Amino acid sequence: MKVLTQARFIAGHGIEGDRYAAGKGSFSEAHGRKGVKDHLTIYSLSDVLKINALMGRDVSTILRRNLIIEDFPMRAFLEAKLAKITTQDGGFVILKWSSDCSPCTRPGKTGGVDADKLQQAMYDYGFGGERVAIVRAVGSRIVRPGDKVEIIEDNLPNFSRRR
Repeated sequence: MKVLTQARFIAGHGIEGDRYAAGKGSFSEAHGRKGVKDHLTIYSLSDVLKINALMGRDVSTILRRNLIIEDFPMRAFLEAKLAKITTQDGGFVILKWSSDCSPCTRPGKTGGVDADKLQQAMYDYGFGGERVAIVRAVGSRIVRPGDKVEIIEDNLPNFSRRR
């Protein structure tokens, strides 16, 4: 697992350099899953901190394809289904909710922790993250800590064009 301090988001694909962006992930179309729209998984920092406490260690580095957002209003996001990240260079990325990410053993198995314990801690807390699609990216598309994240309440124009 590689922890990044910045990442280039590619609309319709995912995070540059990630196996899912290359179409090679375990849950990608290359493995028989048609129409996959799960480019990454988002977590609120407060949820990750609670799982850390249950596990007795920091698990943020083993949560896969993730973006951990401080003070993220997950409930509002689940209702609106859209979020905008404004990058430090003035560009932006639009994320669209696609599905729940149920707790599983995969992060624990690949991250060197007790996979069953991690899965149970996530179930006990009711936490698995939320899968999102990157539907639009404008500007450098490089997302860094400190970038502004906001919920988009209104319907947006068609984002079918990729940049």
